[in-house]
Amino acid sequence: MNLLLITPYLPSETSGHAGAQLIFRNITSLAKNHDITLASFIDSDEYSMIGYLVDHGIEVHTIAFPRNQKSRTILFCEIQKRENGRTYFKID
Repeated sequence: MNLLLITPYLPSETSGHAGAQLIFRNITSLAKNHDITLASFIDSDEYSMIGYLVDHGIEVHTIAFPRNQKSRTILFCEIQKRENGRTYFKID
């Protein structure tokens, strides 16, 4: 089965909060028997954690969104296609 998961933060086994750890365990478990695509907001210091998900066969698409900004209001989100067929999101 093909599954799409959309998360507000990158699932990670080494995250400082339990939500990201729980989602990481669930998503890697599901990836054993299903094709998983993940769309997730990501902060600049989290890019190194993408490899752990990819190693479990998860297709990862990220949306850059700094978590330390004063206002978390998203004013504009534009979907952009790149030549390699992957979808990227730009938030202004």
